[in-house]
Amino acid sequence: MKETARFKGILKKLLLLLAATFLIPNCSIRVPETKGQIKQKISRYFPVESYVKVEKTIWAEKPILGGLVTIAVPVGGATGSGVLVSYKRQVTVLTAGHLCEQSPNGAGQSFSVTDINGAKHASNLIYSKFEPGLMDLCLLTVDKPAGLWVVPVSEVEPEKGELIKNIASPFGIVFIEGGQRTVPLFYGIYHGAISKNYSLCWVPSQIGSSGSMALNANDQIIGILVMINTRVPGMAYMINVNGLKNFFDSIPD
Repeated sequence: MKETARFKGILKKLLLLLAATFLIPNCSIRVPETKGQIKQKISRYFPVESYVKVEKTIWAEKPILGGLVTIAVPVGGATGSGVLVSYKRQVTVLTAGHLCEQSPNGAGQSFSVTDINGAKHASNLIYSKFEPGLMDLCLLTVDKPAGLWVVPVSEVEPEKGELIKNIASPFGIVFIEGGQRTVPLFYGIYHGAISKNYSLCWVPSQIGSSGSMALNANDQIIGILVMINTRVPGMAYMINVNGLKNFFDSIPD
């Protein structure tokens, strides 16, 4: 009898545990993420295929043969970063406006862009607008862009404190590791708008970062870096989403 009672007791406990499996909520179910947690997530992917190095060459006329012949010679230049974007269903290059600013003394200038594969493309100016403190963007053509990817522009400004990504080429740096080419890749923090077209962000940046893309977690452009604070490392200024819209709206037909 004692063995029977003991057996019944064990069976009762097993039945209670079995019922609990179905009736008690599973404590391992993941709690839904808050909006803030979702905002802090960011893709590990960097669209380096959409990066280009922008080079400007300044030309001046030089007389030779006693002034009988005049030729154009390179007398200077500038280097910056750029990103491939779609404009009127064409692949174009978006970069900083001060890079495309007309050279002094009426000297001529020409542009070229080099993609991540090392291929150099002819480029021409479509439109540039450089007004310090108001606008600083430039749009260039790119010759033979086969195989290159464009990056979409976001329609929404990021929130303050949101994580961002930056693909830039300070001093024109491009790395080749194991046969793979890449450029410096950075994470940063969006601080917020400081004017209608400008925003402040915190991201490692140097000379040559001008024109580089700032991306949100969806790999959309939320800004183009155009200026750094030389006294405060990591403090950078960019043309924000609103400024990008205003720039494209101002391009003449």
